[in-house]
Amino acid sequence: MALATLYQEFAAREQKDELRCTAFVLDHGARKGSTEEARQVAKYLISRGLDTKLLTLGWPQNVVPSELPDFETQARRLRYQVLADACCRHSIRALLFAHHRDDQAETVLSRLTNGYDGNGLRGMVPVSDVPYCEGMYGAYRSGQPTRMELRYGGSKASTNGPFVPMNGIEKGGLKICRPLLSFSKDQLIATCKEKGVKWFEDETNQDRTLTVRNAVRYLIQKDVLPSALRTESLLAVAAKAKDRVQTRDGRADDRFEETEFRLDIRAGRLIIHRLPNLGVYFDAKGRPIRAEVIDAHKRSCRQIAIRLLRRYVSLVSPLDSVPLKDLERPLDLMFPELADEESDLLGQKSWTVAGVMGSKVWDRGESEDSAPQWVLRRQPLSLTQSKTSMLKPPLVPPHNPAEGETRQMKRSKFVLWDGRYWIRLMGQGLDRYEIRPFTLRDRDAYLRRLSRSHQERLAQALQSYLKETVLLTLPAIVKVLGSEDGQETSEVVALPTLGSRLPKEKIRWECRYKQINLGKRQLEVLDPPFVRISSHNPALRKNEGTEASSATIRPNSEGSDS
Repeated sequence: MALATLYQEFAAREQKDELRCTAFVLDHGARKGSTEEARQVAKYLISRGLDTKLLTLGWPQNVVPSELPDFETQARRLRYQVLADACCRHSIRALLFAHHRDDQAETVLSRLTNGYDGNGLRGMVPVSDVPYCEGMYGAYRSGQPTRMELRYGGSKASTNGPFVPMNGIEKGGLKICRPLLSFSKDQLIATCKEKGVKWFEDETNQDRTLTVRNAVRYLIQKDVLPSALRTESLLAVAAKAKDRVQTRDGRADDRFEETEFRLDIRAGRLIIHRLPNLGVYFDAKGRPIRAEVIDAHKRSCRQIAIRLLRRYVSLVSPLDSVPLKDLERPLDLMFPELADEESDLLGQKSWTVAGVMGSKVWDRGESEDSAPQWVLRRQPLSLTQSKTSMLKPPLVPPHNPAEGETRQMKRSKFVLWDGRYWIRLMGQGLDRYEIRPFTLRDRDAYLRRLSRSHQERLAQALQSYLKETVLLTLPAIVKVLGSEDGQETSEVVALPTLGSRLPKEKIRWECRYKQINLGKRQLEVLDPPFVRISSHNPALRKNEGTEASSATIRPNSEGSDS
């Protein structure tokens, strides 16, 4: 309640329309009486002049939430998904939580008991992406794309012919903000008392047998822990972990800027022409590292290099995050100067991790005077992955047709295909479409139906991808033709990332690459070259519909913070 009051006062003082706030009150449904309590909180917030929405967690039928073995995790997942959905519906881009320093201490102790180290011991960060919402457009790292157009030989690619370019890299999404992490719960209660504001405490949080978090909270509040595990000590651990992570990440970022690479977002392929010098044996002034500190220095370099490798892998991986522990083997192969001299991996030339294949190649043949390159690309999808990656986005009439558009032009919502491409389809009539991986069997049939000029250009691109199995990781738009012997028949009608579709095919699309961190060079590292274009171009906004990214930023304050 302190957060809602403080934010309301701040917004009133600043008098800016974009600072309007909405209070969300969640009925978790985990115990009897929670619904009535949530209504009372909402009623009180409304009486204080706050726009308030009452939300409910949708537990499966015949499930008693508090009896679930993973109740804490399930409740957290549902909570974030319900909040993210509400934020998208109300054009809200920032969700404020009232987590305080006592909550931070609980988080650190909980993670210590679960074996966390490194990044995890930082605890909660002041600003982060919303979790548990992968694939929710506008909430999950999307909604404010960098708009681009592809250039062919210095000229703009046609948007009317068979080659329709990808039109952006996604960014944005819902941010979780925690502005009160430096304040204690006692300070927030004192604030409420000073301002004559009621506050509410959820009885569920007091049941120390219900969740690990509740048990940790009880131990901290009762002062039964040794001094090394009390609030101040835990916060000191978090501060040290934060400083250590920031230092290592900062140095990895510097090495990333020194890397020579090109990224083909049409196929999700990264070619690293030159890796940076990590300074394993020499310091910044070119002096040899002393023998007595070389081992410690190599360990420090390894911590930086593994974070650098994660940045490379994240550019093409379908996964939301890549654990550092999974990168130990690829690290030895790409940076052999950091590997154990007795490692049996040094002769290998490839690795697979996080859905990414890495391969060492030589431009001029393998020799002592030629520097190897590394190619990182999506691992070919298995049969199971191919089935689970098939999406069937339904086309529906637009709620608000754009200028010059009729309700006959149907569109789907944006869907996240294989964790890499946000795709939305647009078409007319009753045709049904699917998005699935392109296959070798599709290639010849698809090429035969293209005009000769487009056939030659696409065949050349597909042949270069085929050498590295990239071809088998491309999304294909498939039209469902009907049924034959009880089986649906279909044909590939477009390759959206390559900007190709069959002649006379009416399907249209918007295709954007997932949010990635390209560093300071941004679009300069893309190959083939793309150029940034203005998001105010009416032609680009024409098909945005209700998922346009021009919504007003409306930070949200949560209804109950205690």
